[in-house]
Amino acid sequence: MSDEQRRDSRPGRGGAQVAVERARILLAVRRNLDAERELRRALADEPQHAEAHAVLAVVLARLDRSAESVSEARESVRLAPDWWYPHYVAGRMFYYAGNNDEALHAALAATTIDPRVSSIWILIARVHLARRELAWAMAAIREGLTHDPENSELLSLMSLTLTDARDVPGAVAWAERAIRLEPESPLAHFAYGSAVRATDNPQRAYDAFREALRLDPTMDAARDELLQTIKRRNSVYRSLFDTLHAESRETWLPYWIWAVLFACLAVAHWGLWVLDSILVTSISFHRTHRHLLAREDLRVARLCAAVLGVGCVILLGGKVAGSVPVGWIGVAILGLVTPMQVAHTEDGPLGKRLLWAWSALLAVVLAVSLVMTLLAASPYVFEPVGFWVGCAAILTVWAPAGVRKICGFGQRDDNTTHR
Repeated sequence: MSDEQRRDSRPGRGGAQVAVERARILLAVRRNLDAERELRRALADEPQHAEAHAVLAVVLARLDRSAESVSEARESVRLAPDWWYPHYVAGRMFYYAGNNDEALHAALAATTIDPRVSSIWILIARVHLARRELAWAMAAIREGLTHDPENSELLSLMSLTLTDARDVPGAVAWAERAIRLEPESPLAHFAYGSAVRATDNPQRAYDAFREALRLDPTMDAARDELLQTIKRRNSVYRSLFDTLHAESRETWLPYWIWAVLFACLAVAHWGLWVLDSILVTSISFHRTHRHLLAREDLRVARLCAAVLGVGCVILLGGKVAGSVPVGWIGVAILGLVTPMQVAHTEDGPLGKRLLWAWSALLAVVLAVSLVMTLLAASPYVFEPVGFWVGCAAILTVWAPAGVRKICGFGQRDDNTTHR
């Protein structure tokens, strides 16, 4: 029996149930506002209809009304605590809201009612993947496959899990099986692209991500990975990226070597983001690939490119004028690319605002220092300002871990699904 049949096994409730089914059809064709109107009409006739509340929660999540969706899901669970579907929907809503603990609790509650539903195990696997609990994710996937051995989504999630575990051959095999079972699954092609990305044939990853995006143009993860694959065609970018994302670190090194290593990594991060800004800006002029760029990514890339231009002009001006303080300010302006890119990539909204404020503060300090340097009788008094502000800008790369812990708690890492 399929998940949909199990959901429909509960008795209907007349006109309200008909409206719920109409809403489901509208939801399938992405007419979310029309679906909401149908469900509001059903609940006006029958306020205690648990399924209407559950489906309305899904609709509201698609409309990015997270708080309302969670509230509707809770109401559905209250009205039908002995039915797996409201618990499953509640788990999905918590997952979309970034509350992985509540999502896992709700999903496990659903399994106690009906452990045969593969959708519940998919949700549990996604929560564990978001929490980087690979062993638990694999266990959930295997449990789901015992009930639905030909579920392409479970196979794709196993491939993604093995990719995270650095088992490339296994990941490729599971993804190929998922594609054979469901050739039109964007997640299966995404999983295959993620698996083969580390092989010697990056063109296969490029083709897989393009196919995933063709099948689902709203799949942001496929768009991001396709864009990353295009950037990695640049050998310098690829070398920097692979070096900075290597997970092996020697823990026995002396502290002074760690300090040098952190400084070198901070500069390497800056170089990677400089190259990223240049590549994104150049891609924006490419007729074939410019549609892959999100507006915010392009805006930040162009802003960084402008900052680089200003920094180069001031650095060159200081060189021509023989002014070392002006030259240091130019160098520090070049370093502003790091806090700007760190702010852009931060997940938590409060952390993002704090990092943008930090970037603005550094820019203001540099602007004031430049003016004071040009007007001062002894400009060398301001020479340390450019040096230390530049160091602060470059070393911002190490700030997000603390910012994310304080301000971005509960953010969800997995973005291979859509509401």
